[in-house]
Amino acid sequence: MRCASSAVVFILHIIQAGVFADLTLSESLNKYFGKIGFVSVGFFFLLSGFILTWSAREGDRPVSFWRRRLARIYPTHLLVCAAAVVLLAARDTSPAWGDTLPSLFLVQGWTSNETVFWGVNGPSWSLCAELLFYLAFPLLLRVIRKIPDRWLWLCAGSLVAAVFAVAFVARLVVSPDPEMPFINASWDQQWAVFNHPATRMLDFTLGIVMARILQAGLWIRIPLGAALLTLIPGYVCSLWLPGTFGLVAPTTIPLALIVTAAAAADLSGKRTVFQGRTMVRLGELAFSFYLTHTLVIIFGPIGRAERTWPLPQALGMIALTYALSLAVAWVVCHGFERPVARRLAKSRRPPAPSADSAGGAGPAGGPAVEPKADLKN
Repeated sequence: MRCASSAVVFILHIIQAGVFADLTLSESLNKYFGKIGFVSVGFFFLLSGFILTWSAREGDRPVSFWRRRLARIYPTHLLVCAAAVVLLAARDTSPAWGDTLPSLFLVQGWTSNETVFWGVNGPSWSLCAELLFYLAFPLLLRVIRKIPDRWLWLCAGSLVAAVFAVAFVARLVVSPDPEMPFINASWDQQWAVFNHPATRMLDFTLGIVMARILQAGLWIRIPLGAALLTLIPGYVCSLWLPGTFGLVAPTTIPLALIVTAAAAADLSGKRTVFQGRTMVRLGELAFSFYLTHTLVIIFGPIGRAERTWPLPQALGMIALTYALSLAVAWVVCHGFERPVARRLAKSRRPPAPSADSAGGAGPAGGPAVEPKADLKN
């Protein structure tokens, strides 16, 4: 599922790159698909809370958990940042240190200053939110485990209501000017609702609650196919609803249903398209792909050409760029990300006797070691 979601982010960034010579086509793609990346990031955040909860170790110390998570995301993040700085320097556009350092320490998401926020590698802003999630997870899980089972669905509904409340408050108090094309909101409004780490804690926490619902046997048994279909009206509403209401809220419920339905299908032994060997292997590359694909777009054949193409040639360039992005992701994943994560995450203490997993499934990808949990998606 991470493979499909990261591919959606790639599609969004390709649309934004403006590769099509037909301006009408480019405008239509931006108008109708300009928010698909919003859905994908929401999926990553919610899935992260779900998988971390499902694979949590009994008796695991917060320090051990934090070490494994930092080992999972930080070395690769630093590697890609360094590569971005080198590539920018080769173009004589070296970024200022004041704009780069916040990205290196994953605090760039706490400011709406666009130069600082996007840093040297735009997608890494989501790791800033993930870092907050990881810091809060041990306490959050402890609290949510104490919620009586009969209140879990009410808790999930309250979190969804809070997502709508954030959109409502941002529409009232955050300046709507200047409005960004195709988003129907200002940058400050988007940052407050979609990018701010604290507001995205709601998605992450909802993932935790949905995992508890499944663990408690309270799942309403919606088939995965039906859950996926709910995303269609949700996305249509995101295009139709005004301003801040169309950024996160319309697809929150569909994403919660999709993640839980997929996990339930795994547990019941039902086959899904996401269990295929190719999808699983591509899913393993999702974190490296997510961090590196914009660099391939900017500094690869499309970025270097600095031109547009008719539809057939444009599709060929997109396919080439996607293949190159996968190749780069494979090298980074298997040549650096996984070996370094395993080495740094290795504990000197004997492992706990429970199921072993370093957890996590946001843009930060999967576990630092191969999971032994039953969830395959």
